[in-house]
Amino acid sequence: MALDPSTLAKIDTLTQEGILLLEQLDNILTTELGAFQSRDIDAIKSTFEQKASLLSQFDSNNKQRAECMSTAGVPLNKAGIDQLAQQIPNLNIKQKFLSNWSTLEDRLKTVMAANQRNELVLMRNKQSLDKLLSLLRGKPQANTLYTASGSKGDYSSQSHLGKA
Repeated sequence: MALDPSTLAKIDTLTQEGILLLEQLDNILTTELGAFQSRDIDAIKSTFEQKASLLSQFDSNNKQRAECMSTAGVPLNKAGIDQLAQQIPNLNIKQKFLSNWSTLEDRLKTVMAANQRNELVLMRNKQSLDKLLSLLRGKPQANTLYTASGSKGDYSSQSHLGKA
């Protein structure tokens, strides 16, 4: 199947827009990290709203790109991008197309890692806050262990078996 130049241009434009959205998202995640570390509720709310908006825009961008690739008759994966690139006769355009796609993949990995980092910071903050609340309430924290289903279970009685 011959490649329609307008389809290729649209996919490349959407890829470039995706790169910009991911760069903005990475900046928001860095701001969010600072808000988590300083426990600034207003900044956390603001970054959450900005992040939600950018994620929605990126999702829309992704769907449009997938629709274009589907219209071009290629699979929605790296092999599909390679198929598209092989149909590009101009070497400069082909290299730019592949470079943009590679940049998009790299940015996505960077954003995923930053999001994971923020999740860890948030979980640690929650654990610290839970401990402080427990101390303020005068209740010792129970020995808990997460079960396979993710629920908490009291395992303090199990330690008695080890003593026996």
